[in-house]
Amino acid sequence: MLFCLMNAVLVSTFAVPATLNADITDPPLPRITTSDGMFVVADTGEPFIPRGFQYVRIRNNGAHYVHTPGFYQPLAVEEMFADLAEHRFNIVRTFLGLDGLFDETGISEAFLDNLEDFLRRARRHGIYVILERRYVLPVGAYGRALADWESHFTQGIVPGPNNMRYMSKAYSKAMALFWSDLVQAIKTRDPDLLSTVFAYELENESEFRVNESPIVDTSGTFYAPDGKAFDVSDEDTLQALLDHCTILWANAAVAAIQKVDPSAMVSASVFTYRASGRPDGPGKPRSATASDPRYPLRPVALAQSDLSYVDIHLYPESIDALDVHLENIEFARLQEICNKTGKPIFVGEFGALKPFFPDFTPAYEMVKNVIPRLFEQGFAGYCYWTYDCHEQPYVWNAKAEAGQIFQFLADFNHGDIAVNNSRGGVSSFWACSHERFKVHDGTAGQRHNRAILRHSKMCRSSDCTECLFNMSGNRIHRHNTLQ
Repeated sequence: MLFCLMNAVLVSTFAVPATLNADITDPPLPRITTSDGMFVVADTGEPFIPRGFQYVRIRNNGAHYVHTPGFYQPLAVEEMFADLAEHRFNIVRTFLGLDGLFDETGISEAFLDNLEDFLRRARRHGIYVILERRYVLPVGAYGRALADWESHFTQGIVPGPNNMRYMSKAYSKAMALFWSDLVQAIKTRDPDLLSTVFAYELENESEFRVNESPIVDTSGTFYAPDGKAFDVSDEDTLQALLDHCTILWANAAVAAIQKVDPSAMVSASVFTYRASGRPDGPGKPRSATASDPRYPLRPVALAQSDLSYVDIHLYPESIDALDVHLENIEFARLQEICNKTGKPIFVGEFGALKPFFPDFTPAYEMVKNVIPRLFEQGFAGYCYWTYDCHEQPYVWNAKAEAGQIFQFLADFNHGDIAVNNSRGGVSSFWACSHERFKVHDGTAGQRHNRAILRHSKMCRSSDCTECLFNMSGNRIHRHNTLQ
């Protein structure tokens, strides 16, 4: 909080308005969509690599308050967007905190005022925004939808309160209403702001609870929201039930959002099973023992839904732990499914936790090691946790210490390192500052050769020092990685 107030004082010296004049508009940002496992500009097909941060403000009680009426800090927001734009970042993920989000009728107009201002500032600086929400409160139409939950469980097992979120028609209806109301509110206020929203994230780190029904039930029948019956006594059938409900839950929200904005992207995020003490991954929601009851929605199920992309959150506990986390979420199978569906795989959260890295230097080295490897593995982009949330003492945010993590990521952006990925080639590619192109057909080896050949033909700068490539294994390295 103190840091943000200091930022506000600094920015005020540049006469940044406390709120943007609604009559002053900027041209809409180009729509981003997905194609062939990549994010692309919808109108041109040009590759888009989302690279940015979480922008988070947290009160002493743990509540997120970026857009909360009475707490919103437009000057700090302005400085943040300007900083990101200057360093060639292009995306921010932000939480729609519960404080002030709802009033007795639905979404608070005062909250929407702040959100509109936030999106306008993002648009002005060319930054896209992921909007994330966790729970829907029982107010207005959402409360009426939630109150009807018992009518959907007249037979069979009734899910526990957390699992109800993904296994109940009533909750799916309430969530769909909320998101359609939010999209409609943005559209009504300024339809050109819709393209600033990179995606609507249904939930942050969605998870079932293994200490609730129907997972704790060793016998009986559960009827999914579409009426399909599952015998929960068999653990394989239980996992199939969870996957089935995951897909129904996601599809209902996607349909509601895209009814208002057909071009909108929609996502949901999960952490790895290892992060909740489940080293063996999915498939054993009942028999695998762990003190943490959280059991993530299965990434391969999300990949088979109507969601636009799959969002994985990664917090490696060591510099070489990435591969273990990827294996833990069935990454090879996830890639296979995403290859068929054309969905990108995105790292919506990545960071260095102080319980794993008490000292800054090892944390910094881990970040420098893992970020290039994410692109090698086929991830389409990332958001680092966080930009500057000093309120969280257990995480190394990007501005911690002297801001070395932020500077490395910015240099990485400037270098525009191209790497092959295990999904079969270079997903997207800034060849050099003179020319850019993408390669997304043929085998991995053909892509390597075609990338280098095509670049040598396209770049006509005789003194371009960026065009020195070396083939090594299944990666493309640039000799002068950073400028």
